[in-house]
Amino acid sequence: MPLARSLFAWRSDFSFPTLDERGDPTMGSIERAHVRILTAASLALAAMWCPSVAAQEWTRQAPFPTGRNLKAAAFISPTHAFIVGENRHLLETADGGDTWKPRIVDDWGAGPFYDVHFFDERYGYVTGNNSDAFRTIDGGQTWIPMTGVPAGSWRDIKFFEPGVGVIGANGALAYTDDGGLSWQVQSGYPDCPIVYGMDFWSVDNGLVAGHQARSNIRGVFRTQDTGRTWTPVLALTSNDVAFISARTALAAVVGELSIYRSTDGGQTWRSLAGPFEADGPMSDLEYAGGDTVFGISGGGDIWRSTNGGASWTRQFEGVGDLPYDWRVRAYDRNVAWATGPYGLLVGTTDGGDTWRILNRGMGLEVTDVEMFTDAYGYTIHRNGFLSRTTDGGEHWDVRRLKVTGVQFGRDEGLSAVHVHDADFAVVGGPGGVVFITEDGGDTWEPTGFPDGLPGDLDINAIGFSSRTNGWVVGQDLARRRRSVFRTTDGGRSWFQPFEDAAVWVAVEFADDQYGSMHTAGGRFLRTIDGGESWTEGALPDTPQGSPIVEGADYVNRDVGWVVGWWGAVERTLDGGRSWQVLDFGRDIRVALDVAAVSAEEAWVVAADERQDPLLLHTIDGGRSWTPTVIARFPEVLSEISRTRSGSLWAGGFGGAVFHMAGTGGLDCDAIHKLSAKCRGGKLTAKVKSSLPQGTELTIDNDGDPRLMMINARGKGKVRWTGQSGMRDVCIAECPEIECAAANCG
Repeated sequence: MPLARSLFAWRSDFSFPTLDERGDPTMGSIERAHVRILTAASLALAAMWCPSVAAQEWTRQAPFPTGRNLKAAAFISPTHAFIVGENRHLLETADGGDTWKPRIVDDWGAGPFYDVHFFDERYGYVTGNNSDAFRTIDGGQTWIPMTGVPAGSWRDIKFFEPGVGVIGANGALAYTDDGGLSWQVQSGYPDCPIVYGMDFWSVDNGLVAGHQARSNIRGVFRTQDTGRTWTPVLALTSNDVAFISARTALAAVVGELSIYRSTDGGQTWRSLAGPFEADGPMSDLEYAGGDTVFGISGGGDIWRSTNGGASWTRQFEGVGDLPYDWRVRAYDRNVAWATGPYGLLVGTTDGGDTWRILNRGMGLEVTDVEMFTDAYGYTIHRNGFLSRTTDGGEHWDVRRLKVTGVQFGRDEGLSAVHVHDADFAVVGGPGGVVFITEDGGDTWEPTGFPDGLPGDLDINAIGFSSRTNGWVVGQDLARRRRSVFRTTDGGRSWFQPFEDAAVWVAVEFADDQYGSMHTAGGRFLRTIDGGESWTEGALPDTPQGSPIVEGADYVNRDVGWVVGWWGAVERTLDGGRSWQVLDFGRDIRVALDVAAVSAEEAWVVAADERQDPLLLHTIDGGRSWTPTVIARFPEVLSEISRTRSGSLWAGGFGGAVFHMAGTGGLDCDAIHKLSAKCRGGKLTAKVKSSLPQGTELTIDNDGDPRLMMINARGKGKVRWTGQSGMRDVCIAECPEIECAAANCG
């Protein structure tokens, strides 16, 4: 991810990078810029629910149903449920999470909803900060403000009858007997514990895990008078409690990483299970009926006990990054959901035997997007998250890749992705992390840090000319001139081909021989032999001065586009030997990424001086640009990808992913001839057509695909070496065209 792929990097107080004598940003200025970016990025936790002002062609695909941090879930039936989260988000599904309706949603800056609770199919309650609370008496169709809720952050709700219940907060417990029309504070700070977790068996008898300020005790507290008075019963730091019966209760004792049990209504406790590792069921407990109890860790690891808490089995490996207040809620022993950060929602319908992620995409900033076909591609995110689609973005399946995970002083985010073919892809990012997949993203193998790449390498871009020959480029935070690395074995091992201290932001290969890499300061390298040797060049100055590059994309060996700060946009038609300085025709603060279509057509994601996100489109070689607004600040777009059919995907802040379908498929009738010849093990495939210049074809040689670019005469050619036996060469986009055969001996 290059310099400014972050919303807050564009504020007026952004520490803009300075340049050295070679035209590259100095290391100190880059580090200051990165500090600004990383600090502000922690605020970009989720994507907006409400549709943005959009051109008709563009649709939002992710995150769905929301990218906001989720706080809790509640069920009316196995398929009818509600979730709540940050920025006053209350969402409803009636089909188990396939579709959603926003019941209450607010914009950035609004407070959270902490909990949602349904007593039955009609009566439900939502609480947030102070009187920002609601009730429903019609199953969630309408929500009525509860203006009488006292001051506090009301984290937990428990009702015993439709109109009788309690709510717990950060040092207070309140009671209602009229369905939430009025509330009475039963006890307050410093006598009432600060509620971490709460459960009541009856209106009188309850337990709270928390911290009582007056006694300075952290642990479990018991009430027998609806919260008027509290008695400490377990002086060990605990996160949650759960009643199994009137006399039996469990506590998640995080101080000992163990589960404790009481068999006398909470008066006395003893250790029952544990100690666990850090991924044990210490964040939240949920009794599901019978002897089944679910627990969850701060990282989203889901545990199940089928014997009342005596023993536990981890059923789902958590996808969380940093510790978070994950919560699990059950309808019965079969149906349960877990809520977490960034809109992450995990569910089971078979009693916890299997769990699946219900959300699509996530609320962390998209740092790169690449679609290989109209169906298959990836978005990648900070903190090691990756989303894959195999159906054109109808679903985005989230997973997290990690070597060590995010640790103090070590960032393991992802910032670059390269999809080489339907099976082979590579992702990488800060901390020298690189992962490769050879099965279309089903499994990933770490091949960078700690054995293959240094931990102080921040990877900004990845490019492969073949499955074996690839490059990662970025910034060497240790200032040891180690910012470029190469592999010749498909990423299994890496070596440094040359020393360079620049900040590299792009590496692109047009085919197996021709490639380019660009620094942030406008310097670039070109190769015509697959990276064995490189020729250096420099972009010409723009009217604003030396270009600060953010993105580059090449159509073929000759045609490439580069964009960057202060509206920088340049184009080459001769493989980088010369460059044309173009103009967007409007005030652009920064152009962040470019998807090049041809010598005449390109798409750019940018932000103007008001920091509003724009899509800029040219079809006349950059002489004029058409702006399109598909999102509003702060939902800035920073990444764009285009497939051969013309379909576009754009992503950025808050995990937002937008899609515009292409104008149509390839005109296979315009292909007049496909031929193949083989001499001395060198296989050549040729196409004659009336296709427009720049059209891309995938030519498959018995499972070894190559990208063919049609030239101005409608012709195209690709080669393979080291071939033997009979070879069948086919056009992947046009299966109706007969394959061409060649004998390679």
